[in-house]
Amino acid sequence: MQIKKRSLSIIAIVCAIYAALNPFDFTATQVILSTALIAGISLWATAAIDKSITSIALLSIFILVGKNAPTEIIGFIWSDTALLIMATSLLSVGITRTGLVEKLVGKILEKTGYKLNVLLVLPYILGIVLIFLIPQAFARSVILARFFYNILSDDKKYSKTKPVLLFNVFWAVSITYMLFSNGDIVLNQSAISFGGQMATAELYFGNWTPHMFVPTLILCVITFFLTKLIFRKELAEFDADMIVFSKQEKDIEGKKTGIPTILMLVVIFLWMTVGVHGISEWLVALVAVIIMYAIKILTKEDLKEINPRFIIFLTAAFSIGKVMGANGISQVIFDYLQAIIPPGDSPFFLLALALVTMVLHVLIGSAVATLSVVLPLFIPLGLASGYSVAVIVLLNYIVVNIHFLLPHHHANMMIGVGKGYYDDKIMFKNGIVMMPVTFLVLALLYIPWWNFIG
Repeated sequence: MQIKKRSLSIIAIVCAIYAALNPFDFTATQVILSTALIAGISLWATAAIDKSITSIALLSIFILVGKNAPTEIIGFIWSDTALLIMATSLLSVGITRTGLVEKLVGKILEKTGYKLNVLLVLPYILGIVLIFLIPQAFARSVILARFFYNILSDDKKYSKTKPVLLFNVFWAVSITYMLFSNGDIVLNQSAISFGGQMATAELYFGNWTPHMFVPTLILCVITFFLTKLIFRKELAEFDADMIVFSKQEKDIEGKKTGIPTILMLVVIFLWMTVGVHGISEWLVALVAVIIMYAIKILTKEDLKEINPRFIIFLTAAFSIGKVMGANGISQVIFDYLQAIIPPGDSPFFLLALALVTMVLHVLIGSAVATLSVVLPLFIPLGLASGYSVAVIVLLNYIVVNIHFLLPHHHANMMIGVGKGYYDDKIMFKNGIVMMPVTFLVLALLYIPWWNFIG
């Protein structure tokens, strides 16, 4: 296990100073819990020690010191969200193995021609379509990126263009999964869960969609043109010879596609009508996975796709809001925020919340961890100012999703860096531009739309 001693030392010193100063005048219990939280978030952000060890240590302190029952703190493990993540991880593998996506993309490219705009737009279109075929955003990104990587030439003259086109795949998927509540089973479902029972009641599929669909479609157009503008020099090197379609296997007719296609249509229908039949989404996905095992599309080796380390991290992240609320930490910080954030009737109230979230996201790193901190604080503040839970949750969700500077700020984009498709310089170049754009789209697009639909 790698330990970053310098980062660990700095975090220890900062936490010691914070605990000694006690700037919020917390009780002893609150000081211990808030110090542990600061340490945990800092360790996550810097990766000073293994993330799983940090998560387990944080959970242990919450259980030993806090007022929450242990089952409440670790309850995420058997929650619907966790079960859905695990089931759809396997479901995505099954769909990937059929070759259905590669076949679809190949046919589209052969009919539309090898044009730059087609290559830039196609990930947006498929990002929307595949939401209902492959429920895990990570899997959608990897499948599409792998296909594009295979058909794009490795010639040195395209060495700057190819990474941008692959970056665009991950970026398009990250934007399009904002359209629907089931667009990303990790971030979307985390945002809803962190919002509590009120968010769960308000942000079901049929209510998330009218809040997000129209403005996010417009955002897709904006980010498409921004990508062309930001990376205009890199994209100027593109020509039709960059497409080497022969590298991609065309003959996938022999793969099983019929049963998985029918299966996914049934799954989609059951997910969209959950309010009628009441069968949990994870249970629907689990039955589909069992069928895929029965017809030999999945094997026992695929169980490794369920990442227990990720579940441990999410369990710790999901416990933060509960612990802060039950132990009075949220209320104390809430009182401080009321004093520094513009009043609820100010036109800058929501943008002020967005600014705080953006700053915390840059410092914390993880989008999920950031939401776990800000939503328990901002929801009471928003309710007191007359805003719905849906607006507060979606506002903060948008900020942590469309703004990032480095790979650890965005899990989906980080996968592309990890696979060597593009580097962090491309992410940073895009992120610097998206910093002001985030506030512009909130102020001129999303907030006016929410006011319009009531």
